[in-house]
Amino acid sequence: MQGHTEHLLDSFIDLKEKYAMLKPVVYNEELRNQFSGSRLHGLNIMRNILFLSCSIDIANICLESGTNSASIAKIMSTIVDKQIVDKLRESFADRELLPASNNEAEIPTDVLLMHHEKRKNEYRNIFDKSFFKLNDLWSSFIQSGVPNKFRMIRDKIAAHKELRFENGKYRPIDANALGIRWKDLDAAINTIQQLIEHINNIVRRAGFAWDHFEEQLEKASRGFWGQPTTRT
Repeated sequence: MQGHTEHLLDSFIDLKEKYAMLKPVVYNEELRNQFSGSRLHGLNIMRNILFLSCSIDIANICLESGTNSASIAKIMSTIVDKQIVDKLRESFADRELLPASNNEAEIPTDVLLMHHEKRKNEYRNIFDKSFFKLNDLWSSFIQSGVPNKFRMIRDKIAAHKELRFENGKYRPIDANALGIRWKDLDAAINTIQQLIEHINNIVRRAGFAWDHFEEQLEKASRGFWGQPTTRT
């Protein structure tokens, strides 16, 4: 499961990189107004390509079910097993503890054991809170229908052009008809980031330097699109 979680994090990092290049030309009207004619046509092509690529990533990260693939859905289906959750909880709690005092060697063994068990129980509680938030957030996200909408974009628009017969003509499915808007893409990525944070925490007992990563992505995006940078 740790290997799948690492791969899931890597896949999400790839998605964040793509979205960092897409977001400015979605929300920055001043930047878009710098394009006209054939350059605007090229910009729209790039936006569509990046949008479809991000949609594919979201569908795969959330719902991919292949034997050798890693997805949030697969991990969530694994951690319904109580024995697995108990092992993850104990692994989360079983870490090097800070000394009870500078003279820990002088503390009676039974007192020391009580101190260490108290600290482990605190870590178990932290685990349980993160595990509850993960399940609650995933349940809400799935019930919203958003992951399935991105899977439809992947399967019916990006992977291959599915046609529908409308008004006497065959037409490709329009992403707008699926009810996906630019703000939905942003919201989905933010939700997935929270889910991956919780999974990374309870499975690998690890975090990620998101703030530093976001700074690097912003620099790359501003550098590519020629926007003035606000950070050094």
